[in-house]
Amino acid sequence: METNTSIQQVLEKFLQKLLVERNVPGLLELYAEKVDWDIPGNTEVAPWVGSRSTKAEIATFYEQLYAGLEPISFDVRDRFFLDNKAIITGRVVCRIKKTDKIFDSEFTLHVTIENGLIIQYRMLEDSYALVVAATV
Repeated sequence: METNTSIQQVLEKFLQKLLVERNVPGLLELYAEKVDWDIPGNTEVAPWVGSRSTKAEIATFYEQLYAGLEPISFDVRDRFFLDNKAIITGRVVCRIKKTDKIFDSEFTLHVTIENGLIIQYRMLEDSYALVVAATV
């Protein structure tokens, strides 16, 4: 069983590599070989959302995300830890590059960590607002 400290350490590394470094290889090091991953949404309009399970698919997600979005803000409000699970709540604001529209949404990120690696990833956000912002 992971300790809350080790869960917090993995989460802090994740946020650092995601938001500050934008380091895809570094992010991939934090994932298990097989991951139960889902960001519900319309994959035809926002190809970076959807289900994934391998590191190669997760790498594609980050590449599409960084290519398609210009970050404006990513504010973490709360962090909750229980056993091997972490939940982050906050607000994300970014510009969709192909439309030049702003996407602004509350979010909840739920990750499960085993042996220091992310094995489950769920990102919940306003998928309707994302479709509106990503539609030309």
